[in-house]
Amino acid sequence: MLTVRVGCNIHFECESSATAVLLVNPRIDANRPIRQENLDFGRAAKSESFADADGNLAYRVILEAGLNEIRHDALVEVSAASDKSDQFGEAPSVAT
Repeated sequence: MLTVRVGCNIHFECESSATAVLLVNPRIDANRPIRQENLDFGRAAKSESFADADGNLAYRVILEAGLNEIRHDALVEVSAASDKSDQFGEAPSVAT
């Protein structure tokens, strides 16, 4: 098993308060356990979390007027074997 760091920094600039639904967490999967996770909504007020129709953890937040910075960082265990499941088909070729 390998431990990989995943995450994102999201910046929203709002003229007034706004509601947003965010999906930022890795999907919960017994084959890829999350070992450590930090989710910081910054100035945004986290109002509720819920599972969407596909089983993803979503957050409904209220963004404040001005700059809102949201940060997610996680350590996830993954298999060291290459993934050959071709779940999404082949990647498109890029012309050079």
